[in-house]
Amino acid sequence: MTDTSNQEHDEIPSQWVALKESAPSAPQRSHHARPSMLRESILLSGFESEEFDQSAASTVNGDDVGPGSQPQLAAKETRAVYCLKLALLVLMLALAASFAGIVFAYTSNEEDKNFEETFVIYSQQIEDAVQVSAQNRLEAIGALAFQIQTYVHDSNSSWPFVTVSFYEDRVYSMNSLTDAFDVLLFPVVSQKNRRAWEEYAVANVHWINQSYAAQESEMGKPPGQILPTANQTWFDVLWGEGFVTAKPTDFSSGISDRIFGGWDPKNDSIRGPYQYPKQEFYFPQWQAAPISWYLQTTINQNYGQFDDFLNSTVLSMATGNAIMGVAWTDRIVPGFITTMLYPIYREIYPKAESQTSSEVVAFLGADIYWKEYMTNIFQDDSAGAIVVIENNMDQVFTYKISGASVTYIGEDDLHDESYDDMEETFVFGSNLAPNMTSNVSSNCRAFLHQEWVQYTFRIYPYQDLEANFHTSQPAVYTAVVLLVTLIVAGTFFMYDYLVERRQKVVMRTAERSDAIVSSLFPKSVKEQLYRTSTSHLDEKKKNSTKSQKQEGDYDATQAADSENTDGVGATKARTSTTSLEGAVAGLQQTGPTNRKLEGPPIAELYDEATVFFAGTFG
Repeated sequence: MTDTSNQEHDEIPSQWVALKESAPSAPQRSHHARPSMLRESILLSGFESEEFDQSAASTVNGDDVGPGSQPQLAAKETRAVYCLKLALLVLMLALAASFAGIVFAYTSNEEDKNFEETFVIYSQQIEDAVQVSAQNRLEAIGALAFQIQTYVHDSNSSWPFVTVSFYEDRVYSMNSLTDAFDVLLFPVVSQKNRRAWEEYAVANVHWINQSYAAQESEMGKPPGQILPTANQTWFDVLWGEGFVTAKPTDFSSGISDRIFGGWDPKNDSIRGPYQYPKQEFYFPQWQAAPISWYLQTTINQNYGQFDDFLNSTVLSMATGNAIMGVAWTDRIVPGFITTMLYPIYREIYPKAESQTSSEVVAFLGADIYWKEYMTNIFQDDSAGAIVVIENNMDQVFTYKISGASVTYIGEDDLHDESYDDMEETFVFGSNLAPNMTSNVSSNCRAFLHQEWVQYTFRIYPYQDLEANFHTSQPAVYTAVVLLVTLIVAGTFFMYDYLVERRQKVVMRTAERSDAIVSSLFPKSVKEQLYRTSTSHLDEKKKNSTKSQKQEGDYDATQAADSENTDGVGATKARTSTTSLEGAVAGLQQTGPTNRKLEGPPIAELYDEATVFFAGTFG
């Protein structure tokens, strides 16, 4: 009877509320410690873990919140986390796009800058090469003129009755310097000695055969001389029946016996040789190299009939300078030609004050293609430019430089207008003007006159040249930046996914713990349990060092308790209280415990109470 009564008193129904919990150290009420032990064992699994969201037991807007409000709080936090993730993703994409754009713009600008700087270098190389070429040609023609002067001096000849021996060989030896496709000698013949000159020319045609022989023996050229057959005359060979005029000249000696005009610019119907009318000075073509059939037909032709040539001679005789005439084309070789007219003085060393028109006795005319001034400037085939050459006579023509070669594009300005802002210009032969080269002697190295026909070079790049500087590097660098950014972003979101997954596992564990506590205790007790455990965890974090020491002491006490319990001195492992299984195992342990329970007792205080005793009798 007594045992049954004690058992009934021990089995307190779960819906009863304890009025007071005795001190855990009282031996007679040790069974009252079981609810606190159960409470700690169950809640430790949810609250001692650092992964548990302690905000579930914190406050919202100043109100205490228990586990009952966890779903709402988790939903708010989830939305906040998702918004933060979205904002972070947008920010990372924006930063990646911005950084990639900056990289692409920077590398592209560097290529453009490199292209522009390189083009300036190319332009400077073209200018230097053309100016040096102009000076070399001027000096080479001047050296040839000086040879003619010395020949006249040594042979005791007098102008205009001069025939230079081995003229073909002399010109050929200077060809690499002049790059002229022909060099012509024009003696100045006055009206006074015109007839004497015409007789002298017919008597000294031997230089023609000498020139043809030099071409065949020394230069390795096939014979270029054309001789009349038995039924032909020299006129038939050189001109033909279609060029007979009203006042023809005699070509029986192989050249014209009179100074003639070959084509009358004022009368297009006159196309054959005709005796030239009287005038003060004549400029007949005399020796020519390399001699050819065509140049043989024009011997004794007065080039003074062409206005540009006449103007050049007048200026040269007045200034003593070399003259660049207007551009012309022979319509055989593409491109334009300009004759550099070089004066020959009567005296080898004339005094500066005596250089008048009477002192200029002849001219050397070097016909040079403009492309020759620009050939072999670059060794790299990728280098080049578009060169537009224009003069103050409204003549414009365009060339393209590609490496060492030069191509004539056509007449007029044919450059790409999109490169107008990169134009580079210079004046041809500006370094040879009288005010620039004070040490140039006017007797054999004349200045280059700049006040009549002035040529200006305008240099532009072209698309193929620019394409050589635009590579795939900007796109590659941009792709690398984007790839690195995507890898970093992917790594971050993978890490976030794993953390979120871990948080869900922890949350499910906390929810299970909350369900267990809710099933064992009333709501008020459960809320007090959460508040007590949260305060306990906060205090443990602030005193981590002290807590670790207490944990060690607690482990030693538990080991001693285990030895006293088994009775054989064997040490048992500490039972975990961080899980439900551990809590239940703790409840099943027998014997006294020396662990001091932390936190206030879980009880309700009633100021007044009525105790009802009931029982059965009999």
